[in-house]
Amino acid sequence: MSVMPLPSDVHVAPRPVKRSICSVPGQNRFFWVKSSNAPTLFDAFTTYVWERFTDDYQASMAEAEFYARIQRAMRGQLVPVEQVKPMHEAPGVFEIRWNWHDYASGKKQYIGARLFHMEKVMERWIIAAYLMCKKSDTDDLSTYFKQTGGAKSAKHAVEESEPDRANAWEEYRSDEFTLS
Repeated sequence: MSVMPLPSDVHVAPRPVKRSICSVPGQNRFFWVKSSNAPTLFDAFTTYVWERFTDDYQASMAEAEFYARIQRAMRGQLVPVEQVKPMHEAPGVFEIRWNWHDYASGKKQYIGARLFHMEKVMERWIIAAYLMCKKSDTDDLSTYFKQTGGAKSAKHAVEESEPDRANAWEEYRSDEFTLS
């Protein structure tokens, strides 16, 4: 029996232990847990990610990709593990992942963002509560603690805000931006 190799353009993602509704086709609703620093998802991106870029053009390209990925999450089209994965240190929390390059003084730097959220599977709700950005982190241990802390903070924020979700959650509607 001969084995046919996969063509190089075929992407096969690792299979996660727990699958996010962000990678299951269907219509999801997306909510942002309001905070004093970021009452909307737009404010969160502006506050935590935009300012990390040294070039406005690169920042605007990252912003377009950010909202496009949110829209794909709302359609259940994210690639498991590569774009969305469960956080083992905070059960019930998932992270949506972005990686960008920032060119500062001719030097390419890495900027990563992680949007931590919980899900209501039956309702198909994505409830995001914590957006973090890391720029050229070289210390794996500090990155691990930042991400674990972000995931745990998101879980706490979602659980604490749920009883008053009508006032505490801001629904993001994909028609607010026309990105695809």
